[in-house]
Amino acid sequence: MDELMTGLLDKTDDWDWNAHFELAVEQLREKWRLGRRQALSSRSLSSLSESERSELTELARS
Repeated sequence: MDELMTGLLDKTDDWDWNAHFELAVEQLREKWRLGRRQALSSRSLSSLSESERSELTELARS
């Protein structure tokens, strides 16, 4: 915890918190998309509902 706080306190005034936050959020979204796509694609198409098939198609396009 001390190392984390020291790292945060060492940031200079020009540190762009918003940009780093947006990057972290985008990385989380991408990780979720990948996990969801893998979860859906590991199942047979016949076991997927219509909405899950649509979601899988959309995830494959992104």
